[in-house]
Amino acid sequence: MKWLQADILDRAAMAGIVKDVKADSLIHLAWATGHEFRDSFEENRIWADASISLIDAFAQNGGRRLVFAGSCAEYNWQDSKTGSRNFREQDAPVSPASALGQGKRIVSHYLETAAPVSAATGRIFFCHGAGEKPNRFIPQAIMAALENRQFSMGPGELLRDYMGSRDVAGALCKLLAGTTETTVNICSGEGLTLGEIAASVFLLCDADPALIRHDHRLGGKGVPHRLVGDDTLLRKNIGFVAGDNFVEGLRGSVEWWNSHLK
Repeated sequence: MKWLQADILDRAAMAGIVKDVKADSLIHLAWATGHEFRDSFEENRIWADASISLIDAFAQNGGRRLVFAGSCAEYNWQDSKTGSRNFREQDAPVSPASALGQGKRIVSHYLETAAPVSAATGRIFFCHGAGEKPNRFIPQAIMAALENRQFSMGPGELLRDYMGSRDVAGALCKLLAGTTETTVNICSGEGLTLGEIAASVFLLCDADPALIRHDHRLGGKGVPHRLVGDDTLLRKNIGFVAGDNFVEGLRGSVEWWNSHLK
């Protein structure tokens, strides 16, 4: 494998690499996700424009099939009709409120309406795994549990759809290998409460779940109760079957953090 590195925002550099490589397949994952970028409409627009430029360059240099990593933030999280059921690609409203969701939607809409090659969007819900940023929810819980200290979190009743990073990668590769030209949820189709997830982490670390503290002030304004995807298209149309259940994947994350904190 040959590793090539370039700044996706440097369009000339990216165009040069795409021209030299002449790849026939592309999984586009690159995006800025830090807090300083996530909430900036201007920054996300820049990344959306750079993504479309990359896609066009890929098509102009022999590209035939691509998959773009979208986000569940593209959905309307406040839609009352979706509040009690899973987000389904065919009928869940797509009207993102966040800067990240709007940026991702610019690219997925371009692929839906004007894709220059065969393309699909994998709309990723929540992901966890080895090497995850330490300021995210599951790594924070793991580090607290491994150190046997108190863990403060927001409302424990919030439902989220988490999938291990290995399964996310597998689902995107399966989507790339197919011919589907639409948006497909990359999700488990099952919701777990954040409280259940935190408790599972502490039990896997042999720590006392009583150390978990729920602080509703940490929940954030307008945070939806339920964010769970419908995985019917992923299972039945794409034919993807997850390799790990949630606890098995979580155990791998715990083992990774345990080895890296020593």
